[in-house]
Amino acid sequence: MFKIRPFRGAIIATAGMTFGMYGVLFLQLLTWQSTGRLDAVGAGLALVPMAVVFVLVSPLLRRVAGGASAPVSWRGAAWRSSQRPC
Repeated sequence: MFKIRPFRGAIIATAGMTFGMYGVLFLQLLTWQSTGRLDAVGAGLALVPMAVVFVLVSPLLRRVAGGASAPVSWRGAAWRSSQRPC
């Protein structure tokens, strides 16, 4: 799959965006705590609305993608993560 140029470009762009976004969030939390604006719990709670939006928007993305993504159920994901290789 990595021989397909558009796929490779999409993976690189997605990785860059993800690392950039979570890097900024990490630095934002540290800034809030080091300036004394928020304590550790307050800084964590300040990110809860963003997490809620991710959870609410994620199911809608399948429709936006035109059904291209495979559905994943919470139960199936939990079952797969609990399985241990023999």
